[in-house]
Amino acid sequence: MTGHTDPPDAASDAGSGLTGIGAALQARGIRRLRHFTTNAGLTGIFATGEVRSRNHLRADDYLDRIYLPNCEIRHDPAWTGYVSISVTDINASFFAICSGNPKWHLDLDGFWAIFELDPMVATHEGVYFTTTNNRYSNVGREVGVEGFEAMFAPEVYPYRPLSAHPAITRAGLDVSQPTDAQAEVLYPGVVGVEHVTAVLVATDTDAHSVRAQLGYFEAMRPELSHIEVRVDPDAFRNRLVSPR
Repeated sequence: MTGHTDPPDAASDAGSGLTGIGAALQARGIRRLRHFTTNAGLTGIFATGEVRSRNHLRADDYLDRIYLPNCEIRHDPAWTGYVSISVTDINASFFAICSGNPKWHLDLDGFWAIFELDPMVATHEGVYFTTTNNRYSNVGREVGVEGFEAMFAPEVYPYRPLSAHPAITRAGLDVSQPTDAQAEVLYPGVVGVEHVTAVLVATDTDAHSVRAQLGYFEAMRPELSHIEVRVDPDAFRNRLVSPR
């Protein structure tokens, strides 16, 4: 980690030909977006070829049989038609709640996995960017490169009134990390599995299970064949920061 707070001065990156959000992704060195799910969600994604928003999870009988949402209650009901994705690192505090602290999935009969996505999905039409958790009272939410860059503001205030809550700052963060770890990329509808680059799990046993599922579903969906499976327990923990 470099600890820089500003990206290189390459908003248009003439050498790559990228502009707008694509150039901003490259300038910040963002190599991945992430979305976590249960092993049941993993099966559904492999079977359907799609990472689906909550509104789409009961769209067919197969998913109805394995339906197991990450969170018990969504407090942003107007946005359940969007897939919530994180930049560089998962929202570890939300993951801690979903995975059993205090109660959601405490006794999960299975395991958790993280999908890594090609960051260029952030350039697709209809994508929104939020400065903090989408349900928080002072969330900034916008499309386009301005919305994307707002996730990396020097300070983010998640709650109102601002005077009653401290700011989150960029101290110790890499340029590829949003100021608030709970910032979201909201992708409309479904994300095709062709944009998934890897699946991360915490143990070798979980990796074996994922590879077995991939081997089974690849016969029906050749587009799964490029997906890498990696064991990376650190990916499920709080994001790393540079020495201060």
